[in-house]
Amino acid sequence: MILIKLGGSIITNKEKPLSPRRKTIDNLTKSLKKIKEPMIIVHGGGKRINNKLSELNIKSHFIKGLRVTDVKTINIVEDVLIEFNKEIVNAL
Repeated sequence: MILIKLGGSIITNKEKPLSPRRKTIDNLTKSLKKIKEPMIIVHGGGKRINNKLSELNIKSHFIKGLRVTDVKTINIVEDVLIEFNKEIVNAL
């Protein structure tokens, strides 16, 4: 089993030029095709979550670097990560 962690900004940071992102995606896709092992890809999304919560005037709470969420906040976090995941899957 292979675990691949992609930082959220690597894949879809719209502030950076497309070519480095495209190159990262292309290289990953080529590698995935060659490897015969099962894989899990995980990604970040903290910046997007922070931006969305800020848009909605919801203050984030952290304890020792971990986000603490209530039910309202976790639903927003889920929505942001689901949308982000779709973008990554489409890119791959």
